Amino acid sequence: NHTLSKGSRKNQSINHITSYAGDAFPVVGRTVYNYVNNGLFPDVKRIDLPKAVRYSKRKKEKTRRVEENREIYKGRTYADYAIRVNEDPSVPTVQMDTVEGPKGGSGVCLLTLEFPVSKLQLAFRLEAKTSGNVIACFREMREILGEETFGKLFKLILTDRGSEFSDPGSIEDLTGGEVFFCKARHAEQKGACEKNHVEIRKVIPKGKDMSPYSQEQIQQKMMSHINSYSRPADANKTAYEMFCFYYENG
Repeated sequence: NHTLSKGSRKNQSINHITSYAGDAFPVVGRTVYNYVNNGLFPDVKRIDLPKAVRYSKRKKEKTRRVEENREIYKGRTYADYAIRVNEDPSVPTVQMDTVEGPKGGSGVCLLTLEFPVSKLQLAFRLEAKTSGNVIACFREMREILGEETFGKLFKLILTDRGSEFSDPGSIEDLTGGEVFFCKARHAEQKGACEKNHVEIRKVIPKGKDMSPYSQEQIQQKMMSHINSYSRPADANKTAYEMFCFYYENG
């Protein structure tokens, strides 16, 4: 009860708690879930579990027509991406997206970059959701990592058709790689990135202004924890451990 309640207060899943508790839990995680559902722990209720929260019904958005520069999509569609991956499946993909604050707010948002094989995700604070800020972020990463390492990591980038990604040519010039776009309104084509945003929303709920958070806080107090979270699909390894496994000197 003490170990479970301590972990649940940190918004940790039962799988994460039990995988690191070792001999303190001589039963499998599924059994612990049953104990919680049956009310056997005085300090842990089902509603305390991260995935027990009920989501409100999504509002149907009105269809909006937005002017697009369709020239940038030539040779960069999802169909082109599928052909490219089929030609060389060994080339790793990075999925790119943004996580926004409230509509009409400060405009501060996060640029996220997900490495789907390892599930490691990076997040960078942007003062506004513009292509210029995205390019500046890539330029800074290149300076930190060095041209060789940077080029190895970003050979293929898959993103959506947001206006902040309207300058793929500049990203390709910086990385030496290729940028591809999902089909409009098909976020599932970069599902790994979207799924990991759930972890970010546990820390910064949807509709909350992001301007109070510094890059240091985002990096050390949010993404560091998310990337250190054990995942049952990866034999309870963390995203950081998986990244170090797939990439030399991770």
